[in-house]
Amino acid sequence: MGTFYGPDISIYQTVTDWNALNNGAAFIMIKSSGSDAGSYIDAKYEDFITHARSFGNALPRIVYHFGGGDNDGTDPVNEANYFADNVGVNLEVGESYEIDCERGVAVSPDWALKWLNQAKARLGWGGGAYVSQSRLVSEDWSAIAAGNY
Repeated sequence: MGTFYGPDISIYQTVTDWNALNNGAAFIMIKSSGSDAGSYIDAKYEDFITHARSFGNALPRIVYHFGGGDNDGTDPVNEANYFADNVGVNLEVGESYEIDCERGVAVSPDWALKWLNQAKARLGWGGGAYVSQSRLVSEDWSAIAAGNY
């Protein structure tokens, strides 16, 4: 198994050279939306996805939703519906989506599975979970793996 480089970009990053990014990355992860501070679309999402799409399938694109999770008391079904209505309906062939589960234990495996199931029901195809290595080995994500996410 090899190592693949793929940057995660959102409002907090600036991309100054898209050609260099395209030449060095195996994929790009773009924050599309979130619900950790009310439901929102990332302020740079439209600009980032437009630039990334200009490279066609040479730069595979993964868009992700930053979930509010259990600690914020947000409902994964409502968040998945927000994502589907505002981002998912505009995804193009070759793009995939994920729920970001990096945020400590706020987005539990159970919460993420509910989000993924609802997003799949709304969009007609499944996405994935964006999980840090430490959480991957310290928590039980088997239900997500069993769901082919």
